Amino acid sequence: MDIARRIEGYDPYKVNFALAYPFMRPDGEFIFYRGACLPIGDVQADDNLANWKVLQGQREQTLGDILAAHGDKAPHLSDLKAVLAVGSNASPIQLARKYGVDSSLVIPCLKAKVPGWTIRYCSQIAAYGSIPTTISQDEMVSNEMWVTFLDAEAAERMDYSETIGHYYEHVDIAELVLPRLHNLMLS
Repeated sequence: MDIARRIEGYDPYKVNFALAYPFMRPDGEFIFYRGACLPIGDVQADDNLANWKVLQGQREQTLGDILAAHGDKAPHLSDLKAVLAVGSNASPIQLARKYGVDSSLVIPCLKAKVPGWTIRYCSQIAAYGSIPTTISQDEMVSNEMWVTFLDAEAAERMDYSETIGHYYEHVDIAELVLPRLHNLMLS
């Protein structure tokens, strides 16, 4: 008999969930909205997310049209806070756990080159049993990382879910290179 099954409180769902960390992510950049993962199409340098083209099913349309169908409005990218999403925080599964599937929050998830920082495992175990990742400075590297763009409500929820001040802290990153946005000047 497998030793894990003899442990009091053993739950195979919880074990498999922890082992699935950092969870599946799409290959390409996407917008998380109402539990859906909308792949980003061609983006002209536009701060207004309503003008961004996304795929819904097999059909490309503007994000603004999709949001309007639900009575929601798209934010401007410059009004959102860029937050590195190392580990599972760029996974649609984790975003749905943290923000729900009915939320009108619009969360762009983009890839960035981050010079001088690397991803490493943390020295603690998450409440659900995984060993999470974090970042640390290393001037010799430049890594590709996910970046979520969060409004004030989403950023507050992220801080709460990550136990700000204990295992998670705000660190200023001097340079993020976002290839998709190379022509977009954010104020």
